[in-house]
Amino acid sequence: MLEFRVSRRGAAVIGLWITLICGILCFVLRYLLGVWAIIIFIVCGALALTIGTAHFAACSVRCGAHHITVRSGFLLCRTQRMPLKYISGCVILRSPLQRLTSTCVLILTTSGTLSVVWGAPLSDAERLSAHIAYERGAL
Repeated sequence: MLEFRVSRRGAAVIGLWITLICGILCFVLRYLLGVWAIIIFIVCGALALTIGTAHFAACSVRCGAHHITVRSGFLLCRTQRMPLKYISGCVILRSPLQRLTSTCVLILTTSGTLSVVWGAPLSDAERLSAHIAYERGAL
C-alpha cells in the first residue's frame, strides 16, 4: 500500500502561482480599476497564501491493491476512488519553482474523470506512476 500527503511546500508553490495570476490580471486591468486593482491584488494574494495553501495541503492519496483514493480539501471535502485497471494516464508536471522544492502536479486520468493532485512530493508521485505502470504491465 502506498500513501502520501501533499507537502506544505508544494501547497505554498500553488498559492504563489495563484497570487502571480491574480497579480498579472490586476496589472492588465489597472487602467480600468485604478486603486482598486492594488486592493484586489492584496486581498487575493492574502487569501491564496492562507486559505488556498491550507486547502491544497489537505490532500492525501492512497493506493490500495485494486484502487486509488484521492481525498482533498478541508472546506469542501472531496473523495475520488479510481480502480487501477481503469487508469489510462498518469502525468507529472513540474515548474522551475517545483524543481527547487521537489514537488510536482500529479494528474491521473481515467475514461471519465480527471484527478489533479497539486503539490505532491516528487518521489511519491514517481513511485505511484511506477506502480500504475507495473499494474498495467508496461514495466
